[in-house]
Amino acid sequence: YLHGFFGASIKLPSDYAAGVVVAFYMSNGDVFEKAHDELDFEFLGNIRGREWRVQTNVYGNGSTAVGREERYGLWFDPTEDYHRYSILWSNQRIIFYIDDIPIREVVRSQAMGGDFPSKPMS
Repeated sequence: YLHGFFGASIKLPSDYAAGVVVAFYMSNGDVFEKAHDELDFEFLGNIRGREWRVQTNVYGNGSTAVGREERYGLWFDPTEDYHRYSILWSNQRIIFYIDDIPIREVVRSQAMGGDFPSKPMS
């Protein structure tokens, strides 16, 4: 796909999950191995009783220097129920949502150059 609104309903495992990565992502790494684009949500596992965090990633043209990952604390326990994780991707901005609440926005800028995700992903 080249731009759009993508989402998934996810409920995380409730037991000891350290070392388990749950992800919802878009990529074109199978087509552009060294210059891939990627947008994703990652949950890096957890130990019972610790605060859950989600990581969002933005990679364009294989760059890991621009956009990169950002982590956010969740205001709910993602193991108790399903929550909606969505990405709105246009040619000018990328917005990450949790339950329709925007948590991160990346606006295309001249400084990013070709490092803004701009090739079709699946």
